[in-house]
Amino acid sequence: MRVYVTITVSILLAGVITAIVIAFTKSKPISTTTTSTTTSTSTTTSTSTTTSTSTTTSTSTTTSTSTSTTTTDRSFVSLLQSGDYMIGLWNITAGDSSGGVNGRFSGFNEYPQQAIDGSLNTKYLNYGYGSSNDTGIDTGFYIKPTISSATIARSIVFATANDSPNRDPLTIILEGTNSSSLDVGSSWTLIYSGPSGIDSINVPSRQTYGIMQNFTNTIAYRSYRLLITSKRGSDNSVQYSEVQIWGGY
Repeated sequence: MRVYVTITVSILLAGVITAIVIAFTKSKPISTTTTSTTTSTSTTTSTSTTTSTSTTTSTSTTTSTSTSTTTTDRSFVSLLQSGDYMIGLWNITAGDSSGGVNGRFSGFNEYPQQAIDGSLNTKYLNYGYGSSNDTGIDTGFYIKPTISSATIARSIVFATANDSPNRDPLTIILEGTNSSSLDVGSSWTLIYSGPSGIDSINVPSRQTYGIMQNFTNTIAYRSYRLLITSKRGSDNSVQYSEVQIWGGY
């Protein structure tokens, strides 16, 4: 009997202790320790995309336009040139109408055009009309320069032919006109009357230019007439290798 009582008491005591523990646990605040673990994850994503597109288009177009304007001084030039309209004359005096036209030449290679071809190796020869003393006197030509529609003559120069010095022209007449009637004497105006520039005292070398003769003229003419009024001596013709009329336009 005694044994049973002990067990019962022990059980009772154990129950009482458990109840006390439970009660104590419920009534006493619980102390909580919080451990805060902070995980700092720093993820830095640096995406650097550098797109360098360097397109160099070098188009170098250099256009150099150089306009060089050359102004030719036309105040003093040779007015006659090969190809000008030209007619040989004979038996004509200053101010008169044309007498003989295109005749009295020694041959086709000594026509008036040979006097303006720029060559000292050719010549213009005209027999003219009369005795041997004056044959070739009052011969010449008329000409229409093509360098310009009208020109102002201010000088004239002759060159001797290849032979026969007595045929050299020593004095001359130069006339001008703006008329189309070149065979009519009244159409012509006197521009110059005087020496040809070929030495009249000393016989010059053959195929040589004489001294240029200058004269005063301010009128522009479309055509010119040249006449030989004297020669060096007795011979059957007058001849010269070149004649140049100088002036402006």
